[in-house]
Amino acid sequence: MDLPDTLPVMVLPRCNLFPGSRLPLYIFEPRYREMLDDALHGGRMFCIGTVGGDAGPEPGGPGVYPHSTAGVIRACVGNDDGTSRLILEGLLRVRFTGWRDGGPYRVAEIEAVPTAVDDKTEVARLCEQLKALAAERLAAEDIVVPGGDIGDLWRNLGSEEAIADFVAHHLISEVDKRQRLLGMESLEGRLVFLCECLLE
Repeated sequence: MDLPDTLPVMVLPRCNLFPGSRLPLYIFEPRYREMLDDALHGGRMFCIGTVGGDAGPEPGGPGVYPHSTAGVIRACVGNDDGTSRLILEGLLRVRFTGWRDGGPYRVAEIEAVPTAVDDKTEVARLCEQLKALAAERLAAEDIVVPGGDIGDLWRNLGSEEAIADFVAHHLISEVDKRQRLLGMESLEGRLVFLCECLLE
């Protein structure tokens, strides 16, 4: 996909988005109403800027983690009072590299975070381990997966990267761990870290 050089950012406490996941949002603040209107008349994309915990140094900006996901507005319903409800679907990991001045809402300069695979055999092995651990956790926490069948879920997700992102979105709750996963370029590293988290 063609990623723009800048994207609007909706800053939220302890909230983030992974590729392939969907985030329901309620837009009510005037600045984000304007952001949404601009996005709907443009590329229909924006990012979630996560605050909370140890946000790290620049260039993430004061209180904002430096990694996010470019999201696309899949559905949006406007209300009579000017508020809106929408579904933002994660598309691609990004890194905030700077901030544009002015305007009612933040606009970040961004670059894509690539995914690196050094050993496909090791990725496949780690993914099988992750699927087994995730299936145990999903059953233990009584989480119903889409379609109701875990095997079908893994097949529908397809790639090891999509499976890792699904597990991160649904089973990792700590914001610092989620942000670490968003910033990892190595797919092997993500899979190892996810397995470690589920074994804790």
